[in-house]
Amino acid sequence: MQILYLEDVPPTRNESERVARGSQYQAGKLKKKWTDYCKLEAETQLVPFDSYPIYLFIQFGNNGDHDNTEGVKKYILDGLVKAEILPDDSLRYVGLECFHHFKIIKKSNERFVTIYLFNNKSEFNQFVINHLEGKQCR
Repeated sequence: MQILYLEDVPPTRNESERVARGSQYQAGKLKKKWTDYCKLEAETQLVPFDSYPIYLFIQFGNNGDHDNTEGVKKYILDGLVKAEILPDDSLRYVGLECFHHFKIIKKSNERFVTIYLFNNKSEFNQFVINHLEGKQCR
């Protein structure tokens, strides 16, 4: 397991679509900005995997737009590819299983994303089970 921590939260699907409706140029700038941010963080926190596919457990902190967080994964995966942590983001390298968790921190405006990356499906499954039972993932 490897862990990628992002102090800033990439835009949700709604936020990205809102920018795209206004200007394709601005949408391209937004995508580049967040892909580059995820790339930089991945380069400093992760090493390339030696086996695939990988499975993602994504924990959001204080993200109020829970139904649109799937769009955040786009920036994360594109950043992992750009950082050469993954060869590409096809199903050959990224498993379909992805678990999203939302952690509300009372009395805090802190927003963050923590991505747990597994290249072992049974380890990923056990992590999710332990999390659901309250044994893992702070």
